[in-house]
Amino acid sequence: MLAESEVIRYLKRKANPSSDFLSAIRVLHESEVFNTWYLEIPLPERKILGIDEVRAKFDRLARFMFNRQKMEVDSLYAEQVHTWKCALQRTGTAPTFEMEKLVERVPVTALILDL
Repeated sequence: MLAESEVIRYLKRKANPSSDFLSAIRVLHESEVFNTWYLEIPLPERKILGIDEVRAKFDRLARFMFNRQKMEVDSLYAEQVHTWKCALQRTGTAPTFEMEKLVERVPVTALILDL
């Protein structure tokens, strides 16, 4: 995870060179010099990911997020249609039109990663 965060920090600094000023506090914070408790715990060897692997990982996460949002939109749409149909039935009005055509769906846009 440290290697991934370093790659992400590198890409952020490369994309915004004028907005990210480095200070001694930021360097100490990012390198976690003041949190020495983790030095006592032996960490397993982890594979260092390159930029391509980080891109693939975040593309996969973006696809998962898109699919999750799409499922949430579908369930919200079904709930709204059901609520309107129940409200019409309570008033005694029989819907003579297609309720599905009147209730709008929330648009879901795909996330485009520019890494």
